[in-house]
Amino acid sequence: MSENFLCTLENLLNEFYDASSNNTRKQQIEVELQGLSKYPKAWEYCVQLLQHTKSQYSQWWALTTLEDVVCWSWERIDSSNRNNLRQFMYEKCVSISGTAPSYIITKYIKVFVSIGIRQWSQDSFFFEQIMKLVNSNNNVIGITMLLVLSEELNRPRHDLTSNQFLTCKKLLHDSVNVILSTIISLLEGLLSDKDKRHPTPHSSPGSNPPVSPRPGSPLALCSTSPLHSGSNHSDLSTSGNNELLTRLLQQPHNTKTLLSLDEAGTKTGEAALKCLAHLLSWVPISEVVTPGLISTIFVFAKQGSPEIATHAMSCINETVGRNRVPNHLEEFILHLFHQTLQLLAKASEEEPGNLDKGYNKKFVEFLNLFVSGHLRRVESNASFPILDFLSLLFKFTFNQTDLDLFYDSLDVCSCWVDFLISLQGYMSPDGTVERCVSLRTVTR
Repeated sequence: MSENFLCTLENLLNEFYDASSNNTRKQQIEVELQGLSKYPKAWEYCVQLLQHTKSQYSQWWALTTLEDVVCWSWERIDSSNRNNLRQFMYEKCVSISGTAPSYIITKYIKVFVSIGIRQWSQDSFFFEQIMKLVNSNNNVIGITMLLVLSEELNRPRHDLTSNQFLTCKKLLHDSVNVILSTIISLLEGLLSDKDKRHPTPHSSPGSNPPVSPRPGSPLALCSTSPLHSGSNHSDLSTSGNNELLTRLLQQPHNTKTLLSLDEAGTKTGEAALKCLAHLLSWVPISEVVTPGLISTIFVFAKQGSPEIATHAMSCINETVGRNRVPNHLEEFILHLFHQTLQLLAKASEEEPGNLDKGYNKKFVEFLNLFVSGHLRRVESNASFPILDFLSLLFKFTFNQTDLDLFYDSLDVCSCWVDFLISLQGYMSPDGTVERCVSLRTVTR
């Protein structure tokens, strides 16, 4: 490609995106660009353009044209050049990391993944390249490649034959354990690095006196709430449930300390949690989700920056939102509830309006999913502190300062009331009917 042609193309693109260009001129330029993109050797022009240009307009046009060629005219590229094109895109993804805008980087990755999908069944090097990158210092690009791969193979693909699509989907499914273990190791590594920088002092049992609930804290709320008054509630509020709640609320989540991650660690955490959230939207829950994994995610949800915590809540919501949780995971659901209680206590401690709105929205979504989908699984469990949870839920609801989030929180309470109504008349040998009487008292 001559320098003159390159300059002409860049001038056309700059003119097209110039605010002073009228619609008639833009239509003329668009026709010229479309004609160029249909040229048999258009992909070669795009590669040469990407090698020389620094213009974001030119890069976007070249990448869009390349993506169209790969998806709809793959046969235009002879077999000897396909690997070269894939390697070029891979190297560009790595070289522009941290310097180009995120939308340009993502476009490079999409083209690279589109090429790799077409070669994966004959050549596993595509996937090996990604995993090698995930385990390198440039892991954010590798993690983003995994995210795009997961997205591309979990949506309708009209550019692939049915056989191609199913083959690649099976390859992805067969690789999911490797992908998940790598992502989880990265997240656990971030927590391990944090613990090394801020070690927690060890104390012997009984060396510290019990923490007294301060006025207004969730623990004080649960100890003095009118929900606990009266004979109907005395057994529940003074049982082992309250001891469990005390232990939960005395966990380190009460501190205001965020995860102390450097810039690279923060980017890795955000990318890993974003990728994990998408994986959890389709992988078999019973095969991959463990209490240990959920505990790790909840640490990021409780102590991460607003962005990290929001991505962590997306992971949790993908897990809780799966309606077909097998019965043998009821212990896991109970463990999830205990983590929820800690998170709800922390959220209730915050001053009204202090929680990040994006995080708050995800958290309300989580509460709705848990109450509407999983409350019945754990309500009858002896270690379920139901009134304490309800107290915290009410406080959290009436702390909302955003009207939409307040209404969404009221929807959670409405789901709770619907659950109580559905329990009317239910009796069991373990005395659940007495529990229901106590619960219905709360709604009066």
